[in-house]
Amino acid sequence: MSIKIDCKSVFSLELIEFDILGFVAKSGDTLRKDIHLGFLSDKQTIRKIERLENNGFLSETGSEPYRNMEGKNIKTFGLTLKGFFASIVKTNLRDNYLIKKYLKHVKDDEIKQSLLNYIESDIRLFFLTNKVMGITIERMKHIELWIDDYDNLEKFLKKDSIGVTRSKEIMNNAEKVILSKIIPFENKLEYLLIANYDCWYDVLDLFSKEKSTRKIINELEKKNKMTTDKEFLDIGKEQFSDEAKNKKIMYGLWKGWKDFKK
Repeated sequence: MSIKIDCKSVFSLELIEFDILGFVAKSGDTLRKDIHLGFLSDKQTIRKIERLENNGFLSETGSEPYRNMEGKNIKTFGLTLKGFFASIVKTNLRDNYLIKKYLKHVKDDEIKQSLLNYIESDIRLFFLTNKVMGITIERMKHIELWIDDYDNLEKFLKKDSIGVTRSKEIMNNAEKVILSKIIPFENKLEYLLIANYDCWYDVLDLFSKEKSTRKIINELEKKNKMTTDKEFLDIGKEQFSDEAKNKKIMYGLWKGWKDFKK
């Protein structure tokens, strides 16, 4: 089953609303007046945009003066995290501006592809789990909390369900690549973006809120420091098993971790 079809099954939106989200996903932060779909009047488009904003799919990211008229501004809109998920109906992940913001800071092409593979497979399982449970998520206010816990419901998925086994296999393979190539620690932002691969949705949420690089680093450092040294090493040991004992991977991970906690 297509990830786009599964996405559509968990968002009860009108087709035109998916079109608007897809437009913003491809264009990035967009002035309201620049959102044209060709078959709606400006007033109709504005009403749809306002509905998407009120329901948490779009958020105002800025504004520009309107024809130099004092007190009049035109809003700029970007996707929220929920809008990002819904936009998948109309946009491939690699074409989404939030994904581009994330990956542009990662230099290693193999890690980039592994991150993309991990994210896409995680989203596929997220949509499939909600679909099987009969859950629609367009009214959720804190979708990041739900995606953080959805895997507790994976037991309701049949192991041989279409895409489940394959998606988990892709995620596991991507995880191994990411953890094995996370060293050396040259760039703090790049390291933190890679190290937080399993909570990529929090990273996208930060980018969607137009936070500065410094603020993103601070937020991700707080998240990482909630994990103790022992927990961090245990995660690595679980991933690499006996292989970790014969390589410098775990030492490099731990050393970088300690450096960031100083």
